Amino acid sequence: MFAQQRWITDGAMATLLFARGASPHRPVEELNLKLAALVRDVHRDYLSAGAQILRTNTFSANRIRLAQFDLETKVTAINNAGVRIAREAAQDRAFVAGSIGPTGIRLAPLGSLTEEEARQIFRQQAATLTGVDLFILETFRDVSELSAAVLGIREAAGEEVVIVAHVSVEEDGRLEDGSTPERYGPALNALPVDAIGINCSSGPHSVFQALKRLAAATDKPLSAIPGCGSSAAYFAERFGQSGVTIAGGCCGTTPEHIHALRNAKFEASRAARKLKTVSTPKAKTPIPFAERSQLAEKLAAKQFVTIADLFTPDVQLAKNCKQAGIDAVGLPNRSYMNTLGSACVIEDEADLETIVYTVARGRSARDLQRDLLATDALGVYNVLCVTGIGMGPVDVDSIGLTRIASNLNRGLDLGGNEVVLQTALNIGVAVNQSAPDLDKEVARFEAKARAGAEFAISQPVFDLAQFEALMKRIGHLKIPVIATIWPLANLEDAHYAMHEAHLPIPKTLLKRIAAGEANKVTRELVTALRKLSAGLRITTRGGSIQTAIDVALH
Repeated sequence: MFAQQRWITDGAMATLLFARGASPHRPVEELNLKLAALVRDVHRDYLSAGAQILRTNTFSANRIRLAQFDLETKVTAINNAGVRIAREAAQDRAFVAGSIGPTGIRLAPLGSLTEEEARQIFRQQAATLTGVDLFILETFRDVSELSAAVLGIREAAGEEVVIVAHVSVEEDGRLEDGSTPERYGPALNALPVDAIGINCSSGPHSVFQALKRLAAATDKPLSAIPGCGSSAAYFAERFGQSGVTIAGGCCGTTPEHIHALRNAKFEASRAARKLKTVSTPKAKTPIPFAERSQLAEKLAAKQFVTIADLFTPDVQLAKNCKQAGIDAVGLPNRSYMNTLGSACVIEDEADLETIVYTVARGRSARDLQRDLLATDALGVYNVLCVTGIGMGPVDVDSIGLTRIASNLNRGLDLGGNEVVLQTALNIGVAVNQSAPDLDKEVARFEAKARAGAEFAISQPVFDLAQFEALMKRIGHLKIPVIATIWPLANLEDAHYAMHEAHLPIPKTLLKRIAAGEANKVTRELVTALRKLSAGLRITTRGGSIQTAIDVALH
């Protein structure tokens, strides 16, 4: 199919459908079942504009993306309809390409989706795109997910089917994980595909700048499907010396752009390329654990540590903790407190170390990486990597966040690329001894250990047997575990902990608290946990520092 000549594919589907009245709150792929004529008209307009390849309206029609709209049972119907509609429009005047995009979930080790799970998802979608002439993979930001998509398609459609694989890049040509064209180019070149390229991104400029560098890393035909730019004429002119084999448009492009592109003067490159080799990134030796912070030094020396949660950036309260001999204050996320800013003030003015609770939920992997770099740059070195609760999106969970922090300690970014700055973060994670599924909790903790966790903080302990059972299961990992104490003042506190914080409390403890033995219960737990753990973290419902100090001094 790619016999040293150019091929023009179509332009954007979703943005054109939105412009023609489609709801932006529903997946455009659903229109294959509900408004097929609207989709067919878009295909026909691109065909009239000169497109030689029509991409099916199936970019997000995998079961993960469709499940967000309760459409996961309609994967087959939506994809089958997408092919049928495109075929009806093409009428043997154009090829039909099955359009496949990413799942929207990051792959392990940073995300929760395994490579095999991703392959199954793409295999399923490819199997339902029956009758296409080729597959075009678009807007992938992770080479590992793109590889899983290619392998899934090969398993479903065979070795002979044509596959064109694209990544989407940042303004500087890098992938989202920081990889340069010189790094991801060889990986793309090694994929069992017929052409590789770049699509979407911020527009034609970033696509073609990256494509020049990508060309030196591959001997495969190249494809460029950028976003629209300022005008159809500007868009088409950018293809002039590109040498691409496949040309088309992505977000914002219209039949006008494709018409201009069809009439533009450019040819597919016929010159053989001499591939450049790029050295493998070298990780630096991490700064020794004991040298990263005073807390790390004590943990390394197996000295018992005490931590008090501070819910307000009050320097005097921090000074009180310092005077009482508390080793550090933890700074949980609160809407009224910037944890990093508060940490800087407390460490400077109270001369007391802090632990910044770094929450993954609602933050992209790149944002979290920036947060960790800023934390280290400002001289705050203790971090607790948690997924976080709530309804926000999770790009990477606590395991992925831990790996990002560990990479930075070795002079690498989240994509394994060398960075100038090497951090010295003391990486903590959470562990829940009262998890409903202890086997799953232990497996996740082991994954956190592999990702680079160096200390752990438990959930509040009310059942010593649960804590001892956990310690037996994870003791082989040699990671110091700091036990959390939540002093319950009365039965109201206990009911809040059970029914709103969802912490299990044994009935025997509830009876004792009801009988006025709350302080005695706390003292007994503290005494026992001093023998079972590497330290104590004290947290309270109202954030009482005096209570924390009293417990720490017990």
